[in-house]
Amino acid sequence: MPHDMPSRETFRIGSVEIPKITFPYNMDSILNGYMAANDADYRYVAIYGIERPQLLDDSTIDLKLFKVYAALKLIEVEPNNGLAILELVDGLADMNDADGVKLVLQSLEQSDGIHLYPVWDEDPMFQLGWFMADFQRYEEAIEAYRKCVLKPFASGKWVVWIHLGSVYHELGDFQEANECYQHALESIEVEPDPQYFDTARQTEVINRLAEQTFRREPYAGERIKYGIELKPEDNN
Repeated sequence: MPHDMPSRETFRIGSVEIPKITFPYNMDSILNGYMAANDADYRYVAIYGIERPQLLDDSTIDLKLFKVYAALKLIEVEPNNGLAILELVDGLADMNDADGVKLVLQSLEQSDGIHLYPVWDEDPMFQLGWFMADFQRYEEAIEAYRKCVLKPFASGKWVVWIHLGSVYHELGDFQEANECYQHALESIEVEPDPQYFDTARQTEVINRLAEQTFRREPYAGERIKYGIELKPEDNN
């Protein structure tokens, strides 16, 4: 069953809704001090986090919370930068805030004027499917992937089909999983992109997973953003 998000206080930066988060009173001065000492900016901290914690003025600071704060500051500076918003989503996921992730991505999906490249891996619904699957909220992952796969991406749709199939596979819905894997194989033939993807390797993996669905075997893959890999014990 879909997970009902609890009511929580939110605020907006531009057109994106963001969950309200309580930060230590001195977070701003600590961030500014770290950036000055490390010759970094909001974007760098939002993406890479704290690489040199010894430069922090307060060693007790929550580093995951610190990264989220940097992402929020970046969004304040660049409110129409969708990639900055995705950095916030990554930070919320690191804090295990699944509802926060969902809130931001659904808001991003509905927003206007936000700059994201029209590619599958930056699509809010692909991101939502990825994170919901990671949080084992599989019905929500399926709903998000189903929306994503309907979009007219120039390439990479086969990756979305793989991920959708992997969720059905984990749920034990072998028929739906196999249908998704077959869609993935068909899409690879139509839109191969060897510059960015090892499509031969992914074709092999999808075929192995499809065989498992015929044998009604448990899911043996590991989701990675750019496809699926087999777990080591099934890689022989």
